[in-house]
Amino acid sequence: MPDPTTTVNALKDASVASPYSLHGIGLTAGVVVTFILGVWNAFSNFQIHRKTIFINTVTTERMKWIEKLRNNISKFVGATHSWTWMRDKEQSTDEIKRELDELRYLIRLQLNPNGSTDQKIQKLISDIPDLACKPDKTDLFSAMDELISETQKLLKDEWDRVKEEAKHGVLRQDKRSCLKKGQP
Repeated sequence: MPDPTTTVNALKDASVASPYSLHGIGLTAGVVVTFILGVWNAFSNFQIHRKTIFINTVTTERMKWIEKLRNNISKFVGATHSWTWMRDKEQSTDEIKRELDELRYLIRLQLNPNGSTDQKIQKLISDIPDLACKPDKTDLFSAMDELISETQKLLKDEWDRVKEEAKHGVLRQDKRSCLKKGQP
């Protein structure tokens, strides 16, 4: 007659080794759940990394744009001021005039044609050279002050936008929809 403890031990060993036992199903489920969580975690990390790189790139490019526009407006106003005083003394102004023309178009290309502040800046950039030719410089200096003021507003708004996007890691909704459509 077989020993009852040996039979019970054999049954226990058979139930542990069987893939259909409760213990085997739990072990298999645990492995499957761990695998699924691992894949989900890898995908989530990839998405977060992509988003971080995108936001960093946009932020960096905006900061470069802010600096370029600031420098170009500064050069434009400075060259206009120099050109105005050199013309009165009848000195050669061809080089400064060429620089003014180049800056005028470069600045216009850096601005958004649909932005209200950008449109004001574009108008001032177009008007200032004509005002520089007038004998009364009051309107010219007023326009240059307004140009600086409008540029400061534009740059401040853009800087606030850069900080907000860097802080929250999210582009504004209107920017995201434009990017999806391939618009600037």
